[in-house]
Amino acid sequence: MPDPFILERLELILDHATTIHSRLETVTDANYFISSAPGNQLYDSLITRLQAMGENFKKIDRIDNHFVADKLNLDTTPITRFRDLISHHYELLDYQIIYRICRIEIPKVITAIDSYLQLNRYCR
Repeated sequence: MPDPFILERLELILDHATTIHSRLETVTDANYFISSAPGNQLYDSLITRLQAMGENFKKIDRIDNHFVADKLNLDTTPITRFRDLISHHYELLDYQIIYRICRIEIPKVITAIDSYLQLNRYCR
């Protein structure tokens, strides 16, 4: 049976990831982040969500450092290191990289977590 704390963290990560995905629906280019005040606000909100995702993955890793790799087939190292970069070196972030992460990596996270949670719903 999955650890309830891990399931809770996964639900939080999924919420952050789906929020990122939905907020980017109308954005077609990374330049939107630097071309307007609403774009800049969206950029900041996405970074906050990415940071929260990384923090929750770190919490899961503390309980079971093989869980995400074994059960979700995801590598948490880039995610948790990125969280550290956001937290400690915000000024070094590149808006184009943030855009690519949100467009390419977030859907993978959503799929992996959603699939896992669908298979383990009966355990809650």
